[in-house]
Amino acid sequence: MLLHSPWIEFPQLIKAVQGKKVIFWGCYDWFERTSKVYKFNIDYIVDSSKNQQGPSAHHGYDVKEPIRLKHIKHKNKFYIIITTTAFYETIERLIRYGFKPGLHFCVTPLLNNFKVIDDMLSHKQKVILSSSDTAKRSDTEGGGLYIYHVPSCKIEKKISGVTRGFDRYKDNYFVVDALKGVRILDENFKDIDNFPLPKQCVPHGVTIDSERKLIYVVLARYDKVVAFNINNFKIVRTISLTKKYEKTGVYHHHMNDICLDGDSLYISMFSKTGNVQLACFDSAIIEYDLDSDKVTGTLVENLWLPHSIRVLDGRLCYLDSMRGNLHIIPHKIETHFNGFIRGLDFDGIYYYIGQSLHRYFDRMKGYSNNISLDCGFFIFDNASKASKFFSMPRLRDINTLKVLEPLQGIM
Repeated sequence: MLLHSPWIEFPQLIKAVQGKKVIFWGCYDWFERTSKVYKFNIDYIVDSSKNQQGPSAHHGYDVKEPIRLKHIKHKNKFYIIITTTAFYETIERLIRYGFKPGLHFCVTPLLNNFKVIDDMLSHKQKVILSSSDTAKRSDTEGGGLYIYHVPSCKIEKKISGVTRGFDRYKDNYFVVDALKGVRILDENFKDIDNFPLPKQCVPHGVTIDSERKLIYVVLARYDKVVAFNINNFKIVRTISLTKKYEKTGVYHHHMNDICLDGDSLYISMFSKTGNVQLACFDSAIIEYDLDSDKVTGTLVENLWLPHSIRVLDGRLCYLDSMRGNLHIIPHKIETHFNGFIRGLDFDGIYYYIGQSLHRYFDRMKGYSNNISLDCGFFIFDNASKASKFFSMPRLRDINTLKVLEPLQGIM
């Protein structure tokens, strides 16, 4: 049994009540449903409603005031089962009375779903996300960097631009802007510096190598990853899989996102063999070793337009964007969404998954019978598999997504 936790399952509950008198806190449906699961040795019920209190007042059981529990001296002789939806207030009150969660009381397992819902609806977080939406509308819409306040749904636009990847280094943000190059913003999202990128390179992902003091940027149209010195912005390394671009002048792999983990640089691309121009999307994630300066292998293949490689909670994660799947190594599909997903983070409790308006929904015929065109992001609880969607109806795409205030140390 999980001591110190009031959230348990019925096998644990049945074991916990053995040889003890059971007190239920709360009348009505949840008492009735829970009491039918097992033949509990019910002593009495407590309920805060005066209308419910009295001898044999509920299904023949005495209903008493909750304050009575404060005066129980031999707490190990009793076990309290909470059957009211005001469970958080009840838990706090029982702890004040000297009862220990798990050992002396629990919430009925039938209310476990309510905990997931309450926790998710009340969860507070700030999400920073980028959009490359080029549709000409008002200054508070379109591409740029946004902060979304969860759960209030307040949206703040911090900068305008055709922005895709961004990363944080010390107190500054390094933001890839297709029109301006790499923009350096302070912690208040004010432009303090920038440096240009090659023309028409269509930059996507970016990651900061704080140890080597480098900025890696994916130049999608050039089929390259370029490393810039973080101090003088000079190019110090170029990673290219083939010479096809130099020969043809068009991209063939369509690299998009990158993730740095130690000496390994993970790169996602639409075509491993370099046949994007033939509409061959044999998508993959490769590993590039920075020490040996070469590709060391294919980490994942048989994907469909993958994005958002991240090391989260000590595990490598990525999005199979077209199929709408979140994968966590070892390649398990943790969940599925019905839209084009791009942008991924984890705050220590929930995963955050961005979703863009689906521009390729015609390709999904025969694969999905419900294709979402909504733009926004999900928070996803991997334990319960529950999710909640936060809409950004004035945007058409989300590229990169990061939580502003992680709840625990993550990479």
